[in-house]
Amino acid sequence: MATILSELKQYKRLLMEAHAAIEALQAQRKTCDLQHGMTEEEEEEYRNAIAEALDLKASLQKLSSRVASLEQQLRSKDSDLEKLQLQANALEELRELNVRYEGELEELQDQLTGYQQNESRLMEKSRVEEGWEARCRELEKELKASAGLRSQMEKVPLVETIALS
Repeated sequence: MATILSELKQYKRLLMEAHAAIEALQAQRKTCDLQHGMTEEEEEEYRNAIAEALDLKASLQKLSSRVASLEQQLRSKDSDLEKLQLQANALEELRELNVRYEGELEELQDQLTGYQQNESRLMEKSRVEEGWEARCRELEKELKASAGLRSQMEKVPLVETIALS
């Protein structure tokens, strides 16, 4: 872009010089002592200066247009850069949130593991209790059976018991 600006300055300087040359030739023309106004060389020089000035003016317009286009592209790039910066900031915020949520997720997983261990202990305790309950039922059955035998034995007279012994 710096080279374009230097070219633009150079063309502007050349254009200013061409305009100064045209003004000088026009000033000479007014003060010319010749009857027809200018010599052929002066007229040729005058036409060349006008043609060069027009060429320089066209080049200057092209360069001005090119500079304007480049400035527009630069503004567009700046806008794109700002958008990218905003996206980068949003991405960084998302990364920070991700780290935070990963920590929270790890805590929740630890809690879940603790709950699962407690549940396993409770289930084991429940199985032990069920075993004891089953054993109690068996002992109650044996006790009832034993009580039944006792009551039957109590009904048998004592004499028969001695005779049986």
